[in-house]
Amino acid sequence: MNRPFYTGFDTATRMPSQPRPEDYRSAFQVDRDRIIHTAAFRRLQNKTQVFLSGEYDFYRTRLTHSIEVAQIGRSICARLAATNPLQGPDGRIDGDLVEAACLAHDIGHPPFGHTGERTLNRQMRPYGGFEGNAQTLRLLTRTIFSGQHNGMNPTRAFMDAVLKYKTLHSQLTDPENHFIYDDQEPDLAFVLDGEAFPESLPPGVERDAIRSIECQIMDWADDTAYSLNDVADGIRAGFITCDRIERWAEDQSLEEEVSQYVVKLCDTIRRDRVESRLNRKIGEFIAAAGWWRIPLFSEPRPVGTGCGWSSGATPHRNAGSTKAFLRPGLPIAPTPTTRPESGPDPFQVVRRFRRRIHRAGPPWPEPFPHPARG
Repeated sequence: MNRPFYTGFDTATRMPSQPRPEDYRSAFQVDRDRIIHTAAFRRLQNKTQVFLSGEYDFYRTRLTHSIEVAQIGRSICARLAATNPLQGPDGRIDGDLVEAACLAHDIGHPPFGHTGERTLNRQMRPYGGFEGNAQTLRLLTRTIFSGQHNGMNPTRAFMDAVLKYKTLHSQLTDPENHFIYDDQEPDLAFVLDGEAFPESLPPGVERDAIRSIECQIMDWADDTAYSLNDVADGIRAGFITCDRIERWAEDQSLEEEVSQYVVKLCDTIRRDRVESRLNRKIGEFIAAAGWWRIPLFSEPRPVGTGCGWSSGATPHRNAGSTKAFLRPGLPIAPTPTTRPESGPDPFQVVRRFRRRIHRAGPPWPEPFPHPARG
């Protein structure tokens, strides 16, 4: 008998919620709606994605980027539901939950991108640091819609979906990023239902790699959106040109297959088909997401006592998360891939170009052609 993908454990909130018998929405739809109607979400419209906000109305901001990430995340859910045999009628990833995580994933990030985040972290180092993802969790659990510092009272699954990192600041040595604040330990304990991490998952990279399936989908959707769309903005701005790409490629040791990507990208630019070509690539990146079972922990305990796994059990939503091992009788769970089933990493070229865009930073080259005027 298949277990349902979501139970009361997932929809539970830290503070008791008043019952709303007339509300037609699911708990995850409420999470999503609250994000959309908060000032923290609206403020994304003036936060830099690649180009300074207001420079032109064509370029993406953190707000338009978040909307694109949400669409890609929902599409990944729909494709997995249609194509993956591990999902049954009661075992589908909730698109509303993934959409909520995608819309919220950048609300804690400051202006000026990662440069602003690093600067704030240096300034806040004596007080526990600053980290954009930790700040997102703080907004959700302390600030949004709250006079009592309870935040928007998000569901456990929603908190887990935005919790990319599970290591406290004090557990690392002078970290630059990838941590949560020390005073967020109760939030982490709530997400994990008080369960401790096994010794095989020490603080840092190993522990942070354990993410819920919704968090992994959100992260893949984010990578897809920024890797492709930031390149499109750079091309439209005249910052990425065929001449610069070809000169860059000459200085690299590129494999033949990667070199062909460069040739195709330059051909796309010359034929003015950037938008359609990169939009088609988004579909390819969505199709690259897969899902299969993997054992997560090397310290099995009897089923029903926490971190253990049962043989022959059915898939469960808590893939890549310690929650998959918290509830009695839960199985080892599947996880989405971050690679296509065959072929090279599709981000090889676009990620390198994107790093060049961000490394250069403003001021951008002049003259700066407006997209509408060529």
